Amino acid sequence: LKSNACVAYAAIQHYLWLVVFAWMIVEGVLMYLSLVQVFGSHISKYMLKFNLICWGVPVIFPIIGYFAFTKTVSVGDVSVVQSDYIADSMCFLKPGGVPFLVFFFVPLLIALLVNVVFFVMVLKVISDSKNVNVTEAELIMRQIKAAVGVMALLGTGWLVGVFLALPEPNIQIGLQYLFILLNASQGICVFIFYVVLNEQVRSHWLTYFGIRTPTATSHSASAAPNTKATSAANTVNIRSENVYENAAVAKDIDHTYDTAFPAKSDEHGNI
Repeated sequence: LKSNACVAYAAIQHYLWLVVFAWMIVEGVLMYLSLVQVFGSHISKYMLKFNLICWGVPVIFPIIGYFAFTKTVSVGDVSVVQSDYIADSMCFLKPGGVPFLVFFFVPLLIALLVNVVFFVMVLKVISDSKNVNVTEAELIMRQIKAAVGVMALLGTGWLVGVFLALPEPNIQIGLQYLFILLNASQGICVFIFYVVLNEQVRSHWLTYFGIRTPTATSHSASAAPNTKATSAANTVNIRSENVYENAAVAKDIDHTYDTAFPAKSDEHGNI
């Protein structure tokens, strides 16, 4: 323990968890722009900017946490490394230490508080959604499913982790199981919402692997007397099939981030 390999492993874990917290906030922002604000929320090259922030900013925290709280103490000819960054019994941050509280626990709390606010606003949109084609019981079930999905995507399961410090052993064991269950399913929920439930992304990958035949789109000159409009439409349709492209820029319309939350559809309101 506290070897160079242990320090590197702890720092990598620390960095990756901070990346997860940053993406949790981004997910909340995207849901807010997609379901709450909707109009006038265009951010040019937003995925590039979000990637740079989420993968770049957390790098500085493990570096500062280790070098600012690690020192070498020499007693005669013997040198001992003392660190408040690494725990004594595991290759992770020292629980209760200043680096753990400032560079791990505080970012987690910030991400949770921000996403709780987003969750409340998105939940209000979900609860206000109406669909005349389904019964009230079916609508309630859809709203519950959407709420659970939103909760998992925003990482609100980490709220359980805040209470893991409770001294009662019986309560702590139950919280640990609940914490693992909620957070282990976060990646699965991301896959379901962004791939399985997203027709555009699903169609793209099915076509890419040869499971589905691509649909050819033809344009007739006689059906479109406006040559300029027809040419513009053809230009848009022959663009490379990038399902993650910001289509709003090409269409010159306000970007509403509909693809950022594929569970939303006109068929059942905002669910």
